[in-house]
Amino acid sequence: MEETRKTGTLLMASSQNGADAAAAEAEAPKGMPLRFHVRSPLMAAVRVAGGIVGLYKRCTELHTDDAIALCWKDAARDEKRGKYGAALGALRRLARFAPPDPTVPYRMGILHEKMGDDDEAYRCHQRALELDGDQPDAHLRLAILCMRNQADDEAFAHLKKVTALQPNHFAAHYRMGILHERKGQCDEAIGAFKRAREINPTSAKVCQSLGFAYETKGMQAEALACFKEALAVEEIGG
Repeated sequence: MEETRKTGTLLMASSQNGADAAAAEAEAPKGMPLRFHVRSPLMAAVRVAGGIVGLYKRCTELHTDDAIALCWKDAARDEKRGKYGAALGALRRLARFAPPDPTVPYRMGILHEKMGDDDEAYRCHQRALELDGDQPDAHLRLAILCMRNQADDEAFAHLKKVTALQPNHFAAHYRMGILHERKGQCDEAIGAFKRAREINPTSAKVCQSLGFAYETKGMQAEALACFKEALAVEEIGG
């Protein structure tokens, strides 16, 4: 008799547990294992933790964006005020927040040039080209630094790269003319100056340089015409 009671109790408990499990399974989203049902305390905790991590990451991204914008703002303001050291400091801080950006070392190179540190400027512009080799401005600055330090062959290579990237780059053609003139290559110098004049016909300095190149070649009439043109351009603010 006692054994019959125990058996009946076990059967009722098993039946109740089965009913509870079936009800829970019916409530669970289709295709989701029962152990991951939202009523599971562990799953709920995992979801809350995931939400917190996502929120933290988003806040961090917003903070980083704000920091990047502030660094650019500080660098521009300090450079405008002539506080080149402070501007460099802002750009160095920027390098810690921002992803690699060739503009950062390029601007640092410009600041070093303004401070008279050609060696550091050269390194910064080279760093910009390591990040992106197709930066015409960085190639031009390196060409100018090389010309300033009598490294004419390297300067010419950088200028050729500029004109390959931007065929109508006035400053590159003008400086190529200067390099050809240094080497005594009058015909090449005339060609480069003429190309620069085509790009910017209101530049007095290129008209004058072309005049001197013609004069070196003994082409006096052409030289005189260029000098007159340079004076006319200067009168109208060229």
